[in-house]
Order: sequence, then C-alpha cells, then structure tokens
Amino acid sequence: MARFDNKVVLVAGGASGIGAATSERFAREGARVVIADIKDDAGQALASELAKLGATAVYRYCDCTESNQVAQLVDGIVDEFGGLDIAANVLGGGHVTDAPGSTVHTTSEQAFDGTMAISLRSVFLLMQQELEYMMNHGGGVIVNVSSMASLAAEKHATLAYGIAKAGLNHLTRFAAADYARYNIRVNAILPGTTATPLLRSLFSEEQIVEMCAGQQAIPRAVEPDEQANAILWLASDEAAMITGVLLPVDGGRSAFGLQGPPASAVARALSK
Repeated sequence: MARFDNKVVLVAGGASGIGAATSERFAREGARVVIADIKDDAGQALASELAKLGATAVYRYCDCTESNQVAQLVDGIVDEFGGLDIAANVLGGGHVTDAPGSTVHTTSEQAFDGTMAISLRSVFLLMQQELEYMMNHGGGVIVNVSSMASLAAEKHATLAYGIAKAGLNHLTRFAAADYARYNIRVNAILPGTTATPLLRSLFSEEQIVEMCAGQQAIPRAVEPDEQANAILWLASDEAAMITGVLLPVDGGRSAFGLQGPPASAVARALSK
C-alpha cells in the first residue's frame, strides 16, 4: 500500500518546478492529485502525463491571489473528490516590476504589493479555505513552501520577496499553533538554491555550482525532487508529531548561519 493511497491532495502552484515535482510524487504514491495553477499548458500536460501512468491527476486553473477563485477551487475539489486531506501550497515569486537589487527607497508600491500578493496573500487565501474545510472534517495536513530568503537579506532575492516569505513563516507557525486542536498539522519547507527549469534558464551549470559553493556545505543545487521529498515526508504519517516546523532544504546552507561558509570551504568546493 502506497503512503498516500486515495488521499485527496491539492498542489497549488503544481504545474512547474518544485510544484510539478510534488504533484508527480504524490500521484506516484497513490494520491488523487489536483494541480492548481495559472499555467494551463504545463498543468494540463502534467495531468495527462500522470494519467497515462495510471495515476489520478487533474488540472484546474486558479489565480490564487483572487479569493473567489480560491473558494471555487476548494469547493470544486470537495464536490469532485469528496474531501481534501492534504494541501501543498507551492506558491511564490516576484511581481514583474520587482527587480533584484532594489532597496527600500527604490522598491515601487506596485512591485511591493504585487510580490506580496503572489508570495503571501495567495497562501493566506488558500489556507483560509483549506483550514475551514479541514477543521470541520476531521483534520488534515498543510505544507507551505517558504524560502531561505525569509531568514536574512539576500542579494539574489528582492526586499518584497523576503518580507513576503518571512510573513509566510509566521502564518505557518500561527496556524500550526491555532489549529492543532482540530487535528491539523501545518509546516513549511525553506528551499535553498533549487535547480528548477527557471533557474537553469537563467544560469549555466558552472554558475549554479559556484553560487552553491559560495553559500552552502554541499556544493550543488537541490533538485526539485529533493524538495518534493521533504514536502511528502511532512505530509505523511511519519511526521505525525511534527507541526509548526520551518524545515530548511538547503544543502547545509543554514548550518553556517548568516555569515556563510568559511573561505576555506568555498575554496575546497570550487577546486573539485
């Protein structure tokens, strides 16, 4: 028997990157998966691919920054599949005008508000619906995807993105404390540099290796499947006593604290 046999799982932001890897892993482990995203072509293609493997997977369009669409999404899942057991909220990103390198006085209101909507408001709206259903139907599990950028200022992440993900950390812990009495667990992973198709479109493999060697113990990017492994573990019964946790999946980056790895470690990594 697979870990998630017949569990109804929502993967919001599930059409690409970490979300796609998470959708696929849940489907391969027996779950009935709803892939929610705004990327119609990618979402439909992934659902079709998983269906060919014998999995139950469907794609549903949802702009998760819109409360009415989120409510319709969750209501539709319950109507179609009879419930909602697990939600993986794999959402985040910056507004098109929110450029890395911007500082407090140069970040526009449009960039700030847009990034907050994508990376924080969306998960807040999803969790409102997910929690309300779960608390009235015996419980459930929610796993959010935050970021290592939530913990400290980073040159590769924007101000607004870091603030949004820090807010998501608090939302995760607040909900974990508040809804445990309803048999609901809420956790988050904090991905480090992850080799998504987007990252690989922006940087060469050599640049990615150098980037990782300069900030973490294991000098390579985390694969999307490895982030999905952490999400599935937190969603499983194996983590039944774990809630309110912010789990770094970062190749040991957080082991160095805010200072980063010592120069000797970077030199050794780059020489290999």
